[in-house]
Amino acid sequence: MVTSPLHMEEINRAPLDVLSLHAVAKDFLQPKSTMHGFEWKDVRGVEGIGFVRALRTILTSQLPKILPDLDNAIANHIHLELKRYQPNKAEDPEFYDAAYNFPQDSAFAAEILRVLPKPFAQFIASWFTRNYRSSGSLHRLLSAEIKKRTNACKGDDQPPPSDGLQWLIETAPKKCPWSTDRLVGEVMGVWYGSVHTLSIAATFALLDLYSHPECVDPLREEVKNLDFSSLTGAGDDLPLLDSFLSESARLNAFESSKP
Repeated sequence: MVTSPLHMEEINRAPLDVLSLHAVAKDFLQPKSTMHGFEWKDVRGVEGIGFVRALRTILTSQLPKILPDLDNAIANHIHLELKRYQPNKAEDPEFYDAAYNFPQDSAFAAEILRVLPKPFAQFIASWFTRNYRSSGSLHRLLSAEIKKRTNACKGDDQPPPSDGLQWLIETAPKKCPWSTDRLVGEVMGVWYGSVHTLSIAATFALLDLYSHPECVDPLREEVKNLDFSSLTGAGDDLPLLDSFLSESARLNAFESSKP
């Protein structure tokens, strides 16, 4: 977002209550319009710590269990794609369609809302996103699922699901509980960040990898020698890969304003 040495130095000198990555994200995403009316707080305070714990601690601790299944799922999906097989069944096609389109629709609408005059921006953004169809569908389906899970927790002896949504529900503030709408909005924000950012970063990383074939063998060797049983989730596990991805992200700041 900031590329000149002068502006970087200004950020380094600025007090914490003047500049905020959270505020920048809010300006980029325009969540009130693109995330079904959800209004992010201007200051990310203590009440958001639970989500940090869910994503940084609980998710990381589950990686040794998740990675083998994820590896199999990716391999199977690639195999199906190579055979040009188009699956015609899904657990909830509407949810998958909304979840798939929501990040792209939100990013596109947010950019329109940021750069065009408001009287025109709302109409144009609404038209291009089919009246924010994916956002509305995702909000409705997530609301139903969260209500189902929170009600089940009150009177059901069955263990809750062990997935990202459940961890976010369980780490939400207990002292001043969030409403379903607030929780859905936070989950949609996490979903946008995880899907939109990761997919673009991965695309640039692959392009950089093909542009620098001399990096392939060292990276492959590092992954081959990794002991998954002792995985910590820190950059120390795969220092070469961590450095390669960091440099790729630095050179391809895809959410920065380009001249």
